[in-house]
Amino acid sequence: METITGVSPQTVASSQPVNLILKTGLSIQGKIIYNGVPQEGIQVEAWSEQSGVYGSTASKDAFVNNANYRITGLAPGIYDVSLKTNLYKDQTLNVVVTNSDIRFIDFVLQKPEHLITGTIQGLEKDIEIFVNASADSINFNQTMKLSGSGLDTPYTLADLKPANDYIVELFHPNQYLVYNNKTRTADADKVNVYGLTSGINFTIVPGDKSISGNITFPESAQPGEIAWIESFSEKTGSLGSTTVTFTGDQIVFIKSMACKKQMTLSYFHGQIDTPHNSTI
Repeated sequence: METITGVSPQTVASSQPVNLILKTGLSIQGKIIYNGVPQEGIQVEAWSEQSGVYGSTASKDAFVNNANYRITGLAPGIYDVSLKTNLYKDQTLNVVVTNSDIRFIDFVLQKPEHLITGTIQGLEKDIEIFVNASADSINFNQTMKLSGSGLDTPYTLADLKPANDYIVELFHPNQYLVYNNKTRTADADKVNVYGLTSGINFTIVPGDKSISGNITFPESAQPGEIAWIESFSEKTGSLGSTTVTFTGDQIVFIKSMACKKQMTLSYFHGQIDTPHNSTI
């Protein structure tokens, strides 16, 4: 800004004209580019908490005077000059404006890193789980393995591709969960991933019950044949499994399957493909 000049009071008869020249203020300008090419329509803002002055503009697709954005009408001060865009990483530069226009405040756009982060509660020490994120629209999935410490366990799924239909699953030896508090992928809350997506949390409920009972093999069973028994609770996602090998006794006792209330018990025998289900 121009230096302020003092004016002494004058009488009407002897007064001389005092001219005021209004100026549009100072400016900040520069380039906004990606791969060396000017990018159009990127919102850029300048804010000075010191002077309370705010200005903004949108970038152009061509350079004028070696710039494709220019924010005008600014007063001297310290400014945060920021990019706001959904397509690239947000950036902020600190710029000091004194008595002249500021040039060459350039931004090189960067694609954001796509991440899913969250916290897993209730993961017991040394228990291993898997967290998987998949998006059908782009035929992509990413999986990571975690080992419990007995404390809340943070996780980060990195190197993802942007999509708005991610399903995030947790596979525990005795529980299956889908975000958000669901137990079936059909009921899952879809997660939109572009940049950092946080707060995708899970809570594991430890299994403290067991199922026990007798398995009666058919009379035609031969020693060495195996029966598979699986349990699953649609309400809590709890699951358990065991196998029983026929040794010649027709009735075999099984025990100690992790379970919860309202579980579906399925059992398979020999080459039978269709499970037999019962709810307990």
